[in-house]
Amino acid sequence: MKKFSILILSFLAIAAITSCDDNDSEEFNLNTNTAGEITLSPGSGAFEVTEFNGDDLAERFTWNAISLEVPVQIDYTLQMDTDMGDYSAPQILGASTETNVAVTYETLNAAAIALGGEATVASNYKLRVVATTADPAVNPIVSNEVNIIITPFAAYPFSDLYLVGAATEAGWSNDNNNPALFRDPANETVYYYTGYFNGDEFKLLSTPGFWQPQYGERNGAVGVNDGGGSDPNSFAAPAAGYYDFVVDIDGVTNSSEGASSFSITANSTAATAATYTTVGIIGDSTPAGWGR
Repeated sequence: MKKFSILILSFLAIAAITSCDDNDSEEFNLNTNTAGEITLSPGSGAFEVTEFNGDDLAERFTWNAISLEVPVQIDYTLQMDTDMGDYSAPQILGASTETNVAVTYETLNAAAIALGGEATVASNYKLRVVATTADPAVNPIVSNEVNIIITPFAAYPFSDLYLVGAATEAGWSNDNNNPALFRDPANETVYYYTGYFNGDEFKLLSTPGFWQPQYGERNGAVGVNDGGGSDPNSFAAPAAGYYDFVVDIDGVTNSSEGASSFSITANSTAATAATYTTVGIIGDSTPAGWGR
């Protein structure tokens, strides 16, 4: 009986070893030709971007989930191209492992502009979802296309600066037809102003009606309070008269003067320049044409 038990145990051990060998040698096959389909919705839409709705939700695009033969993470990417594009260089509106992406008006606007869209001009675009895995052997699965219309918005592309302070005509009012500085056409951080200053102090504002961002003197260069720091010191005109004021705000932050600089230099010829009480417009688009 004892020999029979040993014999039985020996057969069981051999069977177990054989079973392990079979499992270890089994090939792992992943179906790379999945017949799964992705359906993107909604099927169409029209979106007009404005100055005020950039942060608002434009649409939450959704699609059905797909599954492969083995449980792997599937990454979904929502792509956008022009209606005649081939997705060779698409704009990415969002990516997720879930089956939806929330898209704001600003995201649509940036994508449309990047694809050549013009502000205030409605143009046709198309969207699709592409599903991929980390395994390059698995072919991407692409959804149906959705056609949408986007009317982009282009914000004012320049950053202006305005004078404020007792040395200026506006005084210390931040919304009193404050004179604007001239922007350098070749350097977006450089500004100029030639005009009459009282012998007093002044600062620069980014937006009439608001005290920040506010620029002034700091450590012999230019400082700023963008709303999260402390106010800089004032610039100053040493005496009443005409001056050339030049300021470069390159690299200026709440905590750094960056590569900024400023100068205020007396202009001896401005005082004798002609003064005009009126300004006229001439040309073919006016009633008087090119006559004066």
